[in-house]
Amino acid sequence: MNRMPQNIKLSKNARPVLVVDDEYYVTRGISYLLQDEGLSCITKNDSDGVIELVAKERPQVIVLDINIPKVDGFQVLKEVRQRKDFDDVVIMILTARGHEEDIQAGLALGANEYILKPFNPLELRDKIKAVYAAKQGH
Repeated sequence: MNRMPQNIKLSKNARPVLVVDDEYYVTRGISYLLQDEGLSCITKNDSDGVIELVAKERPQVIVLDINIPKVDGFQVLKEVRQRKDFDDVVIMILTARGHEEDIQAGLALGANEYILKPFNPLELRDKIKAVYAAKQGH
């Protein structure tokens, strides 16, 4: 596995990570892991108001479950990708839905990554850090 540099110096105006998952322990665990890396993290446990939150907070990365209350993650993904002002947002689906048609639908709707649960939190952290490193030219 390709290891990321341990110390990515974030600019003061580095954009946050938004984690949307109905499982509280998943959102909190990811949030703690990313905060330990110096990343700001916002969590939601349903889809209510997610598009407005994306518009307000301008996350660099969205970690998005498919099976979330209110509107499913595929619809959230579709709505985010329809907005041109969100083109640079990296969307990583994190879900237990591993059927080939689900994976293909997620990628076709514009997900940058499709990660299956159970997942390795350190690998997810490294993928997210890689996004920030690439944006900062590391």
